[in-house]
Formats: sequence, structure tokens, C-alpha cells
Amino acid sequence: MLSPPATVSRRLKSQRPMPDIHFKCPHCGKHLEVDDGGAGRTVPCPQCSQNLIIPAPDREPVPPSTIPTYIPCPYCAEDVRLAAKKCKHCGEFLDEALRAESPPLPAGTPQEQQEPSPKAPDAERTLYEAHPVMFKNEPVGYILSVLLCLVGIGIIILLVWSLKCRGTTLTITNRKTVFRKGLLSKFTTEVYHSDVRNVMVNQSFLQRLFKVGTIGISSAGQSGVEIGVDGLSNPDQIRDLINKYRSAA
Repeated sequence: MLSPPATVSRRLKSQRPMPDIHFKCPHCGKHLEVDDGGAGRTVPCPQCSQNLIIPAPDREPVPPSTIPTYIPCPYCAEDVRLAAKKCKHCGEFLDEALRAESPPLPAGTPQEQQEPSPKAPDAERTLYEAHPVMFKNEPVGYILSVLLCLVGIGIIILLVWSLKCRGTTLTITNRKTVFRKGLLSKFTTEVYHSDVRNVMVNQSFLQRLFKVGTIGISSAGQSGVEIGVDGLSNPDQIRDLINKYRSAA
């Protein structure tokens, strides 16, 4: 029940620790504070004595008994305290800032067993592969073999020569150099770039004109040339390619 106007005026003048309604007098602008019991009543302003209507409070206070103390965890549905930042049942972070700093672990993986995986090495890929050439490597012998085809023997020479070249392969990857020889029987040797001691290029005068030559590779584990291939096109480029990955190994 609202007090008489004079009593309400005295209440407006008093400064309560936590008043429910804060407003200003529409006539003089005086800041007034009052409990919500007088909301809607007309009373005189204690400053200018003009009549004013006490407005309703901005929001209705929530009774303490209706404020929840526990809420269900959004991950396991178990009850946790309203102010809890981490669920004590499932261990999930309820605070968004903490959850962003500590991303969830995979299911069934203890945190102490989580270790960063080592960086996977680069996959081996082929950079160069070639067979010895015939005409550019030995132009004189190739021309003579063609002339001997008139009597039949030249065809046999060219066929055997072609099979020999096709059966010889030099392959360079980003890790090693591989030399393979033979069609029916196979001979294979390889030298990793990290073990290469020297790369040699040998060219005759005619080979320099046709840009072919012999590549020789020696490794730290052998006293002589471990890989030697004759008749390869652009031998200088092959040497530069091996040296590039040799220095990076």
C-alpha cells in the first residue's frame, strides 16, 4: 500500500542503497530514486513541488528462489554449477575462451599420449629418365650401319644396338641416381645424392657438337666410378641436376 504523498516525498529524498526505480523530474530535471512500490502514483517533486508520475521499473526483479544454481552440461547432460567453466563429469570446457585455447582431444585419447607427429619426408619423385641415343652418340658408326643394311648385316647391327640402348636407363629422383642395364637379365645400381663425391662429364669433339656425352658418378663408398653411362643427351644439365640435389642433401 502506497504511503501518502508527503511520505512519498520524504522517501524520494532519502538515498536508499539499492533503489528499484531511477528517473528524472520532467519539470526540473532532478534525479530521483524510489522503491517500486510507488510505481504509477502521482507525487510532488521534492525539488520543484510539481506533480509527477512515478514510472514503472525498467525490469521486474527476479526472485532469488527462481535463479537456477545448476544447469545441465551441453555435452553429457549431467548437472553442473551455473558458474562452472569445465564439466567435472565429462571434462569438456564450458567457457568459450578456454575451449578455444584448449581444443578437444580425439575420443579415447589421453592428453599425455598426444604427441606431435614427425614431419613426413617428401615423397620420392622422378626428375629425369633417359636412354642413350644412337646417331648423335656415334654418327659415323650409325651411317656405316645404315650402309651395311644393303647387304643385310647392317639391320642386325642396328637392331642389337637399339636393344642395348633401350635396355640402358639412367633415372634421377629427388633422392638418388639409379642406373639399370639389361632387358632379359637386369643389373641395377643406385647412389644417393648425399653420398655423391664427384660427377664427371666426358665428351669427344663430335659429341660436343651433338650435345651428348658420358656421365660418371663416384660415391664416397667406392674408389672408382660407380655409375657410368655413355651417349646421354645434354650431360651438363644432368650433372647440374645431380649437384643441385647433392648440395641440398
